[in-house]
Amino acid sequence: MDHPFTETITASALLRKPEKTLEAAATRSIGIEQNGSVPAVLVPAHEYASLRALVGRAMQSAGMAEIIRDLTAARPGPHPHSPERYDDDAEA
Repeated sequence: MDHPFTETITASALLRKPEKTLEAAATRSIGIEQNGSVPAVLVPAHEYASLRALVGRAMQSAGMAEIIRDLTAARPGPHPHSPERYDDDAEA
C-alpha cells in the first residue's frame, strides 16, 4: 500500500523519544506504526491548517459539502471486513 509519507516510527519508539519525533514531524509527515499497520500520522501544523482550510472551502460548495459529510460521517455497524466472531473458535 502506498502511503503519503515516506517515514514511519513504531509506537514504542515514539514513546521512548517523543521530543525527537515531534521535532521531525514539524517538517514532514511521519506514520505511527503499530502491529504492522499505520493507524495514525503526525503531520506538520502548517500542513494540517492547510488541509482544514481546504475542507472549509469545499464545505462552501453545496455539492462538495454533501460529499465531505459522507466521507467524515461515523459509520454505524461493524467494518465490512471484520470477522463475525473474535473468540478462539472463529474460523479464519
